Amino acid sequence: MPPAKGKKAIYFFPGSFGWGYAGGGSRCLALSILADALDGDLELAQKLYQQFFETFILSLDQWKPFRIQRTEVIDWLRRQGMPDEDLRRCQELARRRRQCYAPEIVRRELILKENLYEQRFDVIPTDSESALYLDLWQMLQSGKRIFRCNWCKLPIPCDGSSRSNRQRARWEKGEPIYHQRCHYEAIRKQKQDYWKRKSQDPNFRERKRVYARERRRIKNRKTFNTVSG
Repeated sequence: MPPAKGKKAIYFFPGSFGWGYAGGGSRCLALSILADALDGDLELAQKLYQQFFETFILSLDQWKPFRIQRTEVIDWLRRQGMPDEDLRRCQELARRRRQCYAPEIVRRELILKENLYEQRFDVIPTDSESALYLDLWQMLQSGKRIFRCNWCKLPIPCDGSSRSNRQRARWEKGEPIYHQRCHYEAIRKQKQDYWKRKSQDPNFRERKRVYARERRRIKNRKTFNTVSG
């Protein structure tokens, strides 16, 4: 039976997984299982994962559940000729890594137990909304006032800059404050509302029609004089 429309035939090949990686997902699975059995020795796992993949994973049918015990992986490594000294060496290296990173692990666990305002996030915002939330967190941590944009209702950073001082003065007088881009949008909307309101006035529309007729008359007179001359 041919595969359905839009489905790649490689996903239906016997022994492959339909994960969307064209068979690469199953190879990564074999590598991760071996690295876990070798206590994180990725270099040694990369040397042996091809044989492990062909023995345990390649022969599986598509969509078949896969389970394997850690002891089975260790026994397979021994059958491949790996001595117990190498296995103990992997365990010793893992123990040394845990000892080396133990203070950092404890520090990070303590950070997770603290309140949000006490934590320090070294992050790079990916978009404008993330940057605004990061500024909000910094303002809450520093205890400064929080202003909100009258256009988008999002927080406005408040520091010691001249722009922030002007916005603070406008806020104290009860006037609206904006982000720089929102300010342009507010001015554009104000002009649109003004001309929409003016265009609905019959007197204004009549004055505009008279003005347009006068402009056309003057333009036609200039054109006639140019042609006559």
